[in-house]
Amino acid sequence: MKSYSKYLCGFLEANIFFINNQLQDCLNKLSTPAPQGISTNFAEFFALNAAGCVHLKMNKPSLALLYYNKAIQKSKDLTDELAADWGKDLKRAEQTSVHSKTNKVLLNCALSHYKQGYYSNAWKLFEKISSDNINNFLFWYRFGTCGLNWFVQECENRSRKVQISYQRKKTSWSNRAKKTWNSTTNMKATTQTTMTSCAGTSCKLTLTTRSCRSRS
Repeated sequence: MKSYSKYLCGFLEANIFFINNQLQDCLNKLSTPAPQGISTNFAEFFALNAAGCVHLKMNKPSLALLYYNKAIQKSKDLTDELAADWGKDLKRAEQTSVHSKTNKVLLNCALSHYKQGYYSNAWKLFEKISSDNINNFLFWYRFGTCGLNWFVQECENRSRKVQISYQRKKTSWSNRAKKTWNSTTNMKATTQTTMTSCAGTSCKLTLTTRSCRSRS
C-alpha cells in the first residue's frame, strides 16, 4: 500500500512539474517504474500518454505521436488484461473506462497532427471521437478550425498544381515557338542562298552568250 501511495504521489508530482513548465523534471519522474501490485500496462499507459503531452508542450509533435501510439497499444493490452482478470460482470464497465481513456489519447494524437499541419489526419481522429465529446465546446472549436484549415490547405494545393501545370504548358509553348522560329529562319536563309546562287548563274550565262556573239 505504501509503494502504491508513493507511486501516485510521484505521478501527482510529475503533473505539478508539467504545470510549472519543468518539463525535463516531469519526464524524469514519469520514467519511474511502477511498484509491484500495479498493472504494468496500466502504469505505462498513463506514463506514455503523459510523456506525449510533455513533448507536445515542448513543440515536438512528431515525438509526441510516437508516445501516444505506444499508449494506445498499451490500452489494448490493458483491456485484454482486465477482461481476463475481472471476469464477465465487470468486463463491460472496465472496457468502457479504458475506451474513454483511449479516446483522450486519440484526442491528443489529433492535436499533434493538427500542430504539424496534417489536417486531414487530425480531422479523421476528431471525427472518430466526436460522439464522446458532444458537450465539449473546446473540442468542437478545434474540430471546426481543423476543417477550415484543411479546406484552405486543399485550395492552396490545387492552386499550386494549376500553377505548375500552367508553367509546364507555358514552357512547352515557348519551346515550340522557338523551334518554329528557328525553322522559319533557317528556311529564309536557305532561300536567300539559293536566290544568290541562281543570280550568279544567270550572270555567267549572259556573259557566255555575249562572248559567242562577238566570235560570230
